Amino acid sequence: NDVCTDDESERFVIENGDMTLLQSLGSANMTDADTLSDFIRFSAESYPADRYELILWDHGGGTMTGFGYDELYEDTSLTLSSLSTALYNGGVQFDFIGFDACLMATAEVAYALDPYADYLIASEESEPGEGWAYKNWLTMLAEDPAVPTAELGKKLADDFLEAYIFADMPTLSVLDLRYVPELYAALESYWGSAYTALQSGSYGAFSQVRNNVREFGDNEYDQVDLSDLATLTKQSLSLGTEDDVQAAVQNMVVYNVAYEKYASGIAVYFPCLWPDYYGDTRFEMTCVGFPESYFEFYDKFINTMLSGQSLSQSDIDFCSYYDWFDSSEVGGENVTTINDNDFELIDKGDYYALSLSDEAWNLITYIDMTVYLDDGEGYIDLGNDNVYEFDDDGDLKVDFDYTWISIDGVIVPFYAETEEQTDDYWYTTGYVPAELNDSTDIEIVLRWDSDHDSGFVAGYRLKTEEPTVAAKGLHSFTETDQIQYTCSYYDYDFNYDRDYTLGDPVTYTSEPVVTYEEIGEYRTVIQYTLRDIYNNEHFTDPVELSCE
Repeated sequence: NDVCTDDESERFVIENGDMTLLQSLGSANMTDADTLSDFIRFSAESYPADRYELILWDHGGGTMTGFGYDELYEDTSLTLSSLSTALYNGGVQFDFIGFDACLMATAEVAYALDPYADYLIASEESEPGEGWAYKNWLTMLAEDPAVPTAELGKKLADDFLEAYIFADMPTLSVLDLRYVPELYAALESYWGSAYTALQSGSYGAFSQVRNNVREFGDNEYDQVDLSDLATLTKQSLSLGTEDDVQAAVQNMVVYNVAYEKYASGIAVYFPCLWPDYYGDTRFEMTCVGFPESYFEFYDKFINTMLSGQSLSQSDIDFCSYYDWFDSSEVGGENVTTINDNDFELIDKGDYYALSLSDEAWNLITYIDMTVYLDDGEGYIDLGNDNVYEFDDDGDLKVDFDYTWISIDGVIVPFYAETEEQTDDYWYTTGYVPAELNDSTDIEIVLRWDSDHDSGFVAGYRLKTEEPTVAAKGLHSFTETDQIQYTCSYYDYDFNYDRDYTLGDPVTYTSEPVVTYEEIGEYRTVIQYTLRDIYNNEHFTDPVELSCE
């Protein structure tokens, strides 16, 4: 804009609708603890008040990667310990600390912030790019400076949900930090009983729980809904500590709004899909006060998971850097795995099928189907969908109905991501890789749920390779945007050949229609991927089909 300088850190005061520049600080790193604590001290000293609120607006990565991104100081963020240090040095006790950012409503963030605020207001999930709706709750505060913080937070959350319910599937929680000790005690007891069960051979059950629990941030941050975790654990393991967790969640969550059902208001870190980040996250948690005993379950779970994988020597060397890693468990004799030879298909006449033992099926946590189209020179990778069917013998059918996902009638590459289903609600999401305006690699997010069973385009996000802090929400297209769908291309030996553009560029339409359409008379190859409780992926043999 024409007010702020884009390469400097500046301080403004907003008064009577105008912004007045107070200070220019040059290039200050917005992910440095000293920058934040200096801002807190300056504000409190320059504008003393009877109550203070601190709102941190930017990107968030929850327990694993923390808060904040500064494009001038890349690859840094305010981790749990950095946030704690900044707040301690700031010297102010806040009414509430709010994160107008993604993924910050976690038990670990609440634990780190407990000494410095009465309430935490944050989201379990990704937030919309525009952030909170500020007008009404600030008006409420201006009209009644003594309004209770919980009431103020409720107004903030209600307006947030109303503003974005049809666009970004928001969640927002008002958490009473007085209940952090109760929540911590419940979690310590829960993880302790979980560790005892794990030692008794319950890894498989915990892995199934972990793979089925409500997860946030496109499954890239290893944080799950705490209430849902307790519910699923009680259903499958019944540790005896789940009710205490549920009670602590109910006490701590003063108010919660969520488009997503089964988002209770507070998430918890549960390392699984991103073990490379566990060591650093564990260290951050110890820096803010979590004792070593808290990590017994985590350590055992991760080591057991890794023991069921075929780790390379470089993987072992990387893990060995951390004290939690137990190299003696690698390839352990007590690990029950599936032999890749078990994934050979059988011919049932009209179709091929995958037949596994009941013991082997109990080890499987996820199934999807990849589709390749033969264009006469090689294979177009059309993506994968989490659609599959079992026959009357309980075998996985290798079959394809020759329809695929399309946008406005154009077949697009598609990759399934998350799915959740309960008795009265379901949803599934996936993305379409594309290039925007001939310059930016993006992923167009599609969603189906109980309220939108035909599916819709939720927006797009920038393509990233690994977790950092999550970009806020999904971007919206404009009607002048040009979209080129992209995918991978393989030779006939399934060796990657090149990036591939699928079809011609299209101009975005205001209300794109998502459907399943016939793919045409291509020779098609399909292959199933199955993930087991150790996060190993197993592949069936490719099967060639033809449309008749």
